[in-house]
Amino acid sequence: MTAICPPQILSEMNVFADLGTDRAQCVQTGEGFVIRLHRNGYETELAFAEGHNGKVIERCRGTKPRTHASYVALLASDRFGDLRKWASTQKTLLDEALMEMNPGIPVRGALTGQDKTLTAADADGFLLSSERNKDSVQVLLIDGPAGIGKTKFIETLAHARASRGGRDPLILHVQSRGRMLSYLQDLIAFSLQTLRLAVTFDQLPILVRHGLVTLAVDGFDELGDPNGYELAWSQLNDTIEDIRGSGTLILAGRETFIGLDRLQSTLPKLRDQTNLLHGVTLRPPSPIDARNWLHQKGWSTDEVDNVQSLLEPDSYALRPFFLARLAETDLAEPLRDAIGTSLLSILVDLMVDRESQKFGD
Repeated sequence: MTAICPPQILSEMNVFADLGTDRAQCVQTGEGFVIRLHRNGYETELAFAEGHNGKVIERCRGTKPRTHASYVALLASDRFGDLRKWASTQKTLLDEALMEMNPGIPVRGALTGQDKTLTAADADGFLLSSERNKDSVQVLLIDGPAGIGKTKFIETLAHARASRGGRDPLILHVQSRGRMLSYLQDLIAFSLQTLRLAVTFDQLPILVRHGLVTLAVDGFDELGDPNGYELAWSQLNDTIEDIRGSGTLILAGRETFIGLDRLQSTLPKLRDQTNLLHGVTLRPPSPIDARNWLHQKGWSTDEVDNVQSLLEPDSYALRPFFLARLAETDLAEPLRDAIGTSLLSILVDLMVDRESQKFGD
C-alpha cells in the first residue's frame, strides 16, 4: 500500500524551511514519499521509505546520506532542533545559576489530592511515567505563594533533563521577568535567544508537540496586560492547541490566582482531558531543614536561636526567598541583632521590594 505524506509533516517542514526559499514539496515514491526543502542553505531531501512511522533518510547536496530512526529523531538532530547543543548550553547556564544557591534550600511539594512529599526529581519521574493519549497535552500546574521556590523547582527540573543530554524532553523555561505580556511567543523567543539556540519561536511548538521539549511558563499570574488577563488566557489556550499530540506544559503561578479548577474552566482546550491535569503545591522547608541550611551557610547555633521566632512552622521566613536573603552578608548582622517586630519588618520590606520589580512603570 502506498504511503501518503501526512499534511502535518509537510506543514511542519515548511516551518523549518529556509526563509526566501520555495515551500517544502512532497513526492510519492513507490511505497513511501519524499519531502524536498531548503534547510540551512542546503537542498535537502527526506525519504520516508516506510511511511511517517519508519526510518527517515536525509540527503543534502555535498554530504553523505544520514539515516534517522524516526521522524522524531530527525527533528531532534543537529540540522533541525539540535537538542544535544540545547542540552549542553542549558546545563552550563543552570550549573552557574544553581551553584549560587549551593547548598540548595530543599524545595518540595505535594501532588493534588495526595499528602506524599514530592521533590523536583519525583516530579520529573512522575511526568515521564504518566500514561498519555497520542492526541493530548499533559499539564503540570506548580502553585504556591510568592517566594516559595516555584522558579527554583523548574530550574532544578530543567537542569536534571539537560544533564541527561536530551535523552528525555528538555525544558524551555519561559519567565515573565517583570514584563507585560504582548504575546506569549515574545517570551518564548526571548528564552530561546537566552540559550543562543537556532530554534525559532514558531518551530518550538513542533518540538513540544512531538515530545522532544516541555514548555514551562513560569509566573503565568504575572502576564497580565492593562486590560487584564483575557489575552494571556487566550494565547495559552492557542498554545495548548499548537502542542497537542505528545506535548507537555508546565505552568507556575501563585495559588491565589491559578488552580486546576480554573484551568479547566478557563481553557476550553483542556476540558476533554482532565485525567492529564496534575497539580503540585509547593510547601516551605521544615524548621529543621531551615536551621540546618543556615548552619551550612555559616550560622552558629546561637545565631540561629536568635531568629528562632522566624523559623516556626508555616512562617513566611521559611520560604526559600526569605531564607536565601537571611544568609546574605548585608542582612546577617542586622538580623542577628534584631528581635521581635524588627525581624518581621525587614522581611516585609524584602517582599515589597521583590514584588515591585515584577511590574512595569
